[in-house]
Amino acid sequence: MVLKESTDDKELLLKNYLEDLLHRDIVTRYEIRDVANLRNLAVYLMTNVAKQTSITKLKNNFTISQDKTENYVSAIMESYLLFQLQMF
Repeated sequence: MVLKESTDDKELLLKNYLEDLLHRDIVTRYEIRDVANLRNLAVYLMTNVAKQTSITKLKNNFTISQDKTENYVSAIMESYLLFQLQMF
């Protein structure tokens, strides 16, 4: 599928990879019920990798609680989907 010329097939494959990773590594392991907010948060973080952000900003953008935001970000990082760079 990756070697095909069609970008639609490639996009579909990547979307399936993301969904599998979210469900197998995060939703199942951490028993997350709000999958839509987790997916939206993960996609937002992956599309803004070079942008500084904070839990408070994420909480306000996605209108979810501070605890949920912290748990979701922690689960995303523990699954090695993303990692955090500390300011020096």
